[in-house]
Amino acid sequence: MCLKRLALASNNYRQTGCALLPRWLRHKQLISNNLTAITANAVLTILQIYGCSSPGKRYVMHYLIGLITAVAILLFALSRLQRAGLDLNALNPFLWYRRAQWKKLYATKPLYALDKPMEIAALLLVATAKCEGEVSAQQKKFLLDAFKNDFHLSEKEASELLAASAYLLRNELYIADELNKVLERGKKQFTPEQVESTVDLMQRLSWLDGEPNTEQAKLIDNTKQILTLNANAGGTWN
Repeated sequence: MCLKRLALASNNYRQTGCALLPRWLRHKQLISNNLTAITANAVLTILQIYGCSSPGKRYVMHYLIGLITAVAILLFALSRLQRAGLDLNALNPFLWYRRAQWKKLYATKPLYALDKPMEIAALLLVATAKCEGEVSAQQKKFLLDAFKNDFHLSEKEASELLAASAYLLRNELYIADELNKVLERGKKQFTPEQVESTVDLMQRLSWLDGEPNTEQAKLIDNTKQILTLNANAGGTWN
């Protein structure tokens, strides 16, 4: 008997667009007659598989019909919205989060994005040299030797690190006032030995061409203070 009613409902869907569904559904204009007929046929197939002889199953079928119809309405509405130009990916919270993170990283000044102690130390050393203006040949030789001997880099790697650090500082003259932002991401990655090595190299570099100037002394003092407070236990550069 249940199957006959659903079969009759399916025919009514095709002919009039109405059905034995909840009254609110008949007032919806989003679903076409064909979509409604497909929904009824889907329910009919499920009933044929599982049967609907018991009163309990017949009671549940009202909710099942409503559920399947609601899914059909949702899919149809999303399809129409997509055709109208709405980007459905914008509704994905995970995609939105990834985009937000990329935008934040893209908008961040490259100088503030460093998080590896060796890269930060190299940047601080180049910044120390630039406090006097352009990096001199003597300072460049000191930096390359420090990268090879203290950071244990090859000659090629040392040259690349120096070039990368100089590029990040191409538009910067003094970074002592924004040192907190420069060290924000990587200050907790430094070990006490790395802090000591970095400060020692900065001090030796500042005395290379005579007595350190005010900006060099300020940069070294601020670096030592920030890194010492945040250093973690660990080893050396290698």
